[in-house]
Amino acid sequence: MKEFNRLIVAMSTAMFLVCSLMIVTGPERLPDIENGVRLAVIGDFGKAGIPVIQVAKMVRSWNPEAVVTVGDNSYPSGSYRDLFFGIYPYYSWAIRSEKLVTTLGNHDWGYPWDEGWDSDEIPLLKALPYLPGNGRYYSVLFGDNLVEAFIIDTDPREPDGIEEDSTQGQWLKNGLSHSTATYQLIFMHVPPYSSCLFGDNSSVSWPFQEWGAEAVFAGHCHNYERVMKDGFPYFINGLGGHPGLTEFEEITDGSMVRYIDNFGAQLIEATQEKMTISFITIDGDTIDYYEIYSK
Repeated sequence: MKEFNRLIVAMSTAMFLVCSLMIVTGPERLPDIENGVRLAVIGDFGKAGIPVIQVAKMVRSWNPEAVVTVGDNSYPSGSYRDLFFGIYPYYSWAIRSEKLVTTLGNHDWGYPWDEGWDSDEIPLLKALPYLPGNGRYYSVLFGDNLVEAFIIDTDPREPDGIEEDSTQGQWLKNGLSHSTATYQLIFMHVPPYSSCLFGDNSSVSWPFQEWGAEAVFAGHCHNYERVMKDGFPYFINGLGGHPGLTEFEEITDGSMVRYIDNFGAQLIEATQEKMTISFITIDGDTIDYYEIYSK
């Protein structure tokens, strides 16, 4: 009975937050891009609260073709209950139209790590049956072949491996070499390079630029950072709504922008001429702006 009462209270809280999302006036919706595509990128967002509401409202106002996540879509363990409270109240509009394109994070695999889900039983993937392939790693085209998004899984529990020479790594290398899109973007959870407590991660530092990608997007650190390596951008976008922020520690080589003062999301706008990538806070402030010109 106590567990039932707690569930009722939690559901009531979630409904209150959803009502707040619908009642409070948000920013006007952006118009479609002529001959282009608009994508939103969110990370580490799957926990009920005011911040995730504010980020979701802003993202929806952008009128994106898709909302691409960089993992940790539901806390703490990626269960169906976590999905109900962490995603559905805020991004059901994207799920209904099959616009929510997810990357697996360590919490989506289950937490603690020794009590995780089998690869074919991950609740997030069961809840989003429209995801291509096995749902753990796959690619999606946007904007009439303008952007190809490659979603990869960086969790050690990935059965196809997370090393460069793994089955997954070779799938990515082959996919990038055969892509005909104007831009190729990588989305993952654990960042190859970061200035947060997790630091750099050599196991997922694949030769993305050499293989043909234009940029890498990750999360895991609950902050925002842009790291440049040999002119190639690595974005860390973990300010999607989880209230537990991650302070910066040892600054990694190539760190150009670091931010932790507010929640937000990335806006990608691409045309045949160029792609712009902005990190925008829930207050409308642009913290970072980056341009990539087509080859």
